[in-house]
Amino acid sequence: MGKLVDVDYWVEVPAGEAQLGLAQTQRDEVVWRLLELARPDAADATVRTHLLAASEKLRKHPRERLTRAEREAFQSRFADRQKFLYVEDILTSARPEQRKIVGTFYIARFPVTESQYYDFTHGNSPAELQGALDEPELHTIEVMGKKRQVAGRWAAAVRTEVALRFLSELGGRLPTEDEWEKAARGSDGRLYPWGNEWDETRGFFYSGQEHASDDTGYARSVTAFPAGISPYGAWAMAGGLPELVTVSAPRPVMTRRRTWDGRDILVDVKGAHPRESSKDFAWFDHIVALPGQGFWVSLRPVLDKWPGQVWRGHRIDSPTLVQST
Repeated sequence: MGKLVDVDYWVEVPAGEAQLGLAQTQRDEVVWRLLELARPDAADATVRTHLLAASEKLRKHPRERLTRAEREAFQSRFADRQKFLYVEDILTSARPEQRKIVGTFYIARFPVTESQYYDFTHGNSPAELQGALDEPELHTIEVMGKKRQVAGRWAAAVRTEVALRFLSELGGRLPTEDEWEKAARGSDGRLYPWGNEWDETRGFFYSGQEHASDDTGYARSVTAFPAGISPYGAWAMAGGLPELVTVSAPRPVMTRRRTWDGRDILVDVKGAHPRESSKDFAWFDHIVALPGQGFWVSLRPVLDKWPGQVWRGHRIDSPTLVQST
């Protein structure tokens, strides 16, 4: 059976320029859609004036601070009043568009699953773990001496310290924010892994999502949505759980400083947790360029070198499989 370290479970992201961050035209479109959700035409004249003024400020980066009246005008238009505070904060901290050369790296095709994480924390090395496509959707575990079945292919919620130990044993590392974003959206700056148009059928994006709430839980599997894969072939980079990355500058609340491989690193997240999203705002929460959110996070390892060894009867001379003779 295939292993996590099998070549089939990794994709190459080649070196080259990538469009990162949120372009001004994209920011304009996002703010316009937020304004549409606030329904200014249905508000009284005073609230409508504040909504329009707030929208103009939100379009700019860096921007002026919203007045209390402007902020409350937006909050009053949403059932979840606190959601706008999050939206405002994310738009403020979203990086403006920048073009960067990102070097070649190799990223896991799927995030680490519940089964893989359980097996690792119970004594198995990363090299021994089954690949996601080779493990069952349901996994039997033992809790306090009793066996029970749990979903095996859901993205695992990991502890950062355990994730770093996993990476050390694997010989990998966390992706940088730039690497993660390029792997998720390609080099052309699209909003989502599949393109610029929102489509909630391409992943598990919010709690209560109809096609992601069946009794088996299979729809929450990291292998459940082939239509949502990234341009490089990585699955579930939008939808599922936010994923650990390293960043160059700390972000209030979310960023954690850790020591790994003899040096200090800043650990943050990209992506959004379905529990913290909703049908109305999933299109916003899962824009790849935005900073991540959520305290239940998953792990998607990165390698700096392609696995140059024999796997399952194949010889690997490059990222293309060559059949042994």
